Amino acid sequence: PKKERFGKPVVVLMSKYCMSSNEAFLLMMRQAEKCQLVGQTSYGSSGNPRGKALPNGVEIMLPSWKVMRLDGTVFEGEGLKPDVEVVPTAKELEKRDPILEKALELLRK
Repeated sequence: PKKERFGKPVVVLMSKYCMSSNEAFLLMMRQAEKCQLVGQTSYGSSGNPRGKALPNGVEIMLPSWKVMRLDGTVFEGEGLKPDVEVVPTAKELEKRDPILEKALELLRK
């Protein structure tokens, strides 16, 4: 029932270190009303690696499934873009978290 839904704004922090199942979570959250993804483009790795032995004795790990955007395109190697992009430098992160600061700014509007 509608009365049980959370109706306030939601902000999901993301970065280039978000991958695989976390990216599936980002895709789901992107569909929620009043939800914004804030930060950096995700890694772009759908994952679930499976080993494959090559004839020369080398074993490689390959993704065994592909996660797609709603439009059917695969984001492997590209990542998911945030609604609000914030790309902090290493120097900035020594003293503050610009992604978190932007998220809080959006929630306080």
